[in-house]
Amino acid sequence: MKIALITDTHFGARNDSLPFNEYFYKFWEDIFFPYIDKRGIDTIIHLGDTMDRRKFVSYKIANDFRRRFLQPIIDRNIDTHILIGNHDTYYKNTNSVNFTHLIKTFDGVHEPFIYEKPATINFDGLDILLLPWICPETEEESLHAIDNSNAQIAMGHLEVKGFEMHKGHFNEHGLEISQFNRFEKVLSGHFHRKSDNGTIYYLGTQYEMTWSDYRCPKGFHI
Repeated sequence: MKIALITDTHFGARNDSLPFNEYFYKFWEDIFFPYIDKRGIDTIIHLGDTMDRRKFVSYKIANDFRRRFLQPIIDRNIDTHILIGNHDTYYKNTNSVNFTHLIKTFDGVHEPFIYEKPATINFDGLDILLLPWICPETEEESLHAIDNSNAQIAMGHLEVKGFEMHKGHFNEHGLEISQFNRFEKVLSGHFHRKSDNGTIYYLGTQYEMTWSDYRCPKGFHI
């Protein structure tokens, strides 16, 4: 089994900029979907920040998101799992009010699974701990899952100290690296710069969005 990992898609970035919107879809339509078709990949995990702005999105961006991103996934019958990121939620203390109203009317065979709280999911015999954005409401449950899940692989939208957020700027807030010592591998969205310490891997974004992304490796992962 092969899983396509994407993260921090930030649909609606740069104040719902239409040139950026078209630039994003050049990646999805010209690179991503043709690649997974060629490779026969039928599972996607999105590691958070599907949308860019927490409180609203334009009709045009919302329509393109449904028609040009979600519909091709559903048409391909792809098993899709989407974690809530910090940009996907209206409130800062709970993940319960989020962008998912944009997708709940689909009638696809594999309507995307949305994760507001941690969950351990079995993918073809492999347990993976999925960790959406840790907010005050989910903090206790998330930390318990990190310490007690049977999974040796974790994927999330995490804020871990010591990692490079963008070139030359390192994060000083959030979780300690040591909290993930028991895992074989941790894969995360949130920081847009690709980096790792040999166990925790920040995957980075698929495409450039700001000048901070200049000369920063971009892409997606299988």
